[in-house]
Amino acid sequence: MKTIYIQTSPYFEKLGVKKDDKVVKLIGIEKDNPSIIGNIYRGKINKVVKSISGYFVDIGKDEEVFMRMNKNKSYSPGEYLYVQGVTDVDKEKRARVTDDISIGGKYSVFLPGKDEIKFSNKIKDEALKNSIRDSLKSFGIEDSVLVRTEAKDAKIELITKEVEELKNEFTDLCSSIKTSKVGIVRQADEIRDYLIKNINLEDDILITNEKKYYELVRDLMRKNKVFNYDNIRLEEYDIFGAEGLTQEIEYCRRGSFYLSNGSNVLFEKTSAMWTIDINSSSNMKGSIETTAYNSNIGVVDEVVHRINLLGVKGIIAIDFISMKNKKNISSLENIMKKKLYKEDHNRIELTEINSLGVMMMARQNREKTFDDMFLKEQKVIGEGYRVFKDSYTKDLKYHEKKID
Repeated sequence: MKTIYIQTSPYFEKLGVKKDDKVVKLIGIEKDNPSIIGNIYRGKINKVVKSISGYFVDIGKDEEVFMRMNKNKSYSPGEYLYVQGVTDVDKEKRARVTDDISIGGKYSVFLPGKDEIKFSNKIKDEALKNSIRDSLKSFGIEDSVLVRTEAKDAKIELITKEVEELKNEFTDLCSSIKTSKVGIVRQADEIRDYLIKNINLEDDILITNEKKYYELVRDLMRKNKVFNYDNIRLEEYDIFGAEGLTQEIEYCRRGSFYLSNGSNVLFEKTSAMWTIDINSSSNMKGSIETTAYNSNIGVVDEVVHRINLLGVKGIIAIDFISMKNKKNISSLENIMKKKLYKEDHNRIELTEINSLGVMMMARQNREKTFDDMFLKEQKVIGEGYRVFKDSYTKDLKYHEKKID
């Protein structure tokens, strides 16, 4: 069971999730500077740039966006197409879009233009796959669908109904815009999508001050014939402040985390990579080697948890407390790998711990990071370092004022 908290203001929307009294998910969305990620646009090819294997596309923004060439499709200048946002403008890089559209639901993902029904690798039951295929075909759906892992335990009629709704939504979107017009046809909503894909209607609790999310979950309950309305609450108090989520966001901004065993973990971002520094602090028990080993082992859970919560990506240097005993080093490597591969669903690569006690890690993460969502762009290390976005600061003052 998890508790989902959603709080909105005229400036910012935020979601926090707690499981076993630990914050496991944070989402922040600026209202005055919306992202293009996940949005679907009708675009127009302005220029083909073969030297960089891409296109410049007009989606109705002030600046053209970039789209990589797809080996299965080619476009000419002046041609219209549907695209989906992949990345926002990043320093001197243009925003990027793709022509591989996807609209996700709880049990499935609709993929316009794909020529087959695919299944999550975790669905092994061939009889179940055939039953879902047959059900979809009875509604004229024979392609363009990825069936997600969550479908394993769902009723087939619910899966089929969802796919049909997603397909109809995309068809309606395509017909809603004039043929000569470019612009947005579907606005992504990360919080809505999170609720649809992740809320367990049987057990999870939702506490929010935003009526649209309250009503969304009530509608999901009605559709699924789960009537746990007592599990969803519409409140007016400062939810994030009262539930410790505002404090948790502040800890994430600082990047310094103190553990009950006396150890300290410090996350720092440089222009080229992330560093994670482990200190024994007051955790001094036994010999130097024993203290180092116990401190290192004691922070593994926290390090992996924070990597996921902060959305750390790219090159990461984890600076453990140096040890000399090879068995201790090997034990730490195995524990770290086992924990990461169990709890991190992103693509990761790990090295062995070197003679300086450093383990190097490469992590691919396609979602927004904590810094992307809550912090201003960091142009120079040390100058305006890890400062909250103005919209989030206004949001904090807004909720404080409401309480006063």
